[in-house]
Amino acid sequence: MKAETERTLSLMKMKDLVYEILIVDPQSRRSDRRLINIYYGLRYPQVVRGRTFSDVMERTDLESFESIGRVRRKLQEEHPELRPAEEVQEMRKENEAFWKEWSRT
Repeated sequence: MKAETERTLSLMKMKDLVYEILIVDPQSRRSDRRLINIYYGLRYPQVVRGRTFSDVMERTDLESFESIGRVRRKLQEEHPELRPAEEVQEMRKENEAFWKEWSRT
């Protein structure tokens, strides 16, 4: 039970930080790469400063890209004002359709 509570608290912290980033940096609304870069820089400055991308990615104690992206999508669903421009949303729908079709083959 304790691990589940800690995980829930960690997710809440992640959600709060992602929300703040989306508010302050509109470009992060359309780019997970930018969002993740800012997120790690703010949450783990001592880990990412002066290190290469591969050094950071070898760490197993950091939130995954996928988790941060899922939190972004959930926040954008809950807060339409945080969604990217319409053309970015359309592009994402097209990409999603492509990959769904590809996975069936």
